[in-house]
Amino acid sequence: MRPVDEISDPAKLLKFAQEKRLLQFSDGATLADTTSLLYKIALLADKNLPIKAFLDLVRQIQKGEGRRTCFEDEFVLAVSYLDLEISKLGAITYLKGESPDYKETKRNRSLLDTRDESVLKSLSSGLTRPNEDRGSVEMGMIESAHKRMAKLIDLQNAMMDVIKRLEEGATKLDILREVKVGILKEKVTLTDYDTITRMARREGRLKFRNRQKDPENSYELNVQNHERIKSVADRLGMTPRRALNKVIDDFFTISEKQQQFGGTFGGKASKGVKKGS
Repeated sequence: MRPVDEISDPAKLLKFAQEKRLLQFSDGATLADTTSLLYKIALLADKNLPIKAFLDLVRQIQKGEGRRTCFEDEFVLAVSYLDLEISKLGAITYLKGESPDYKETKRNRSLLDTRDESVLKSLSSGLTRPNEDRGSVEMGMIESAHKRMAKLIDLQNAMMDVIKRLEEGATKLDILREVKVGILKEKVTLTDYDTITRMARREGRLKFRNRQKDPENSYELNVQNHERIKSVADRLGMTPRRALNKVIDDFFTISEKQQQFGGTFGGKASKGVKKGS
């Protein structure tokens, strides 16, 4: 795939498109938008998937965000400029995903030369055929691939929320119970959680693989403080575990600020927390 610094250079993209005499584009902005969207989707795709599913998803995003939707020639120009791998197996044309999690699922594919303008024009013409006019197998594969990639986008969009919750002390169970993704607000599954954390680690936003629990990190609240923490949790809409961590974080933050400005806490330390066995 083309280096990212070239992908974000509109002048290079425009020059590339203008050199393809058999292919047309409406304007540089739509072409750049299409190329940027396809790049982001390809980085998430982890298999060889029908190319029509990529086009459908790009158009869906553009339409949903009120932008001009690309037509087939513009999409094919974006494919060629990004130097994405296109192949055929039987009657179906595939685009190879560029995710680090990529797995080869379609062996014996015949690669297409996307540097050849006649190949690109033929590819563009094939994309004009509506999904309903394709065979039932191909149509089913396009729909399945579209859903898969849309879900990956939803998981990527949820990544920062998940990271924030983990940093606040949330457990995997908390994430599965509390985080919702997509328009339908579906709960995160274990597979979704693993995908999100892999994305976060690759971006350097999550430094650990498995946090080893300190055997001494086991405390028991007395009844009165337990009820107080439950009340805080209900008021803030979080689990008691996270509420307890928040209360302690707030305490130390206030303590550090008071020490910084010469203040102190009066009285003895609370005996409300005792070490568990």
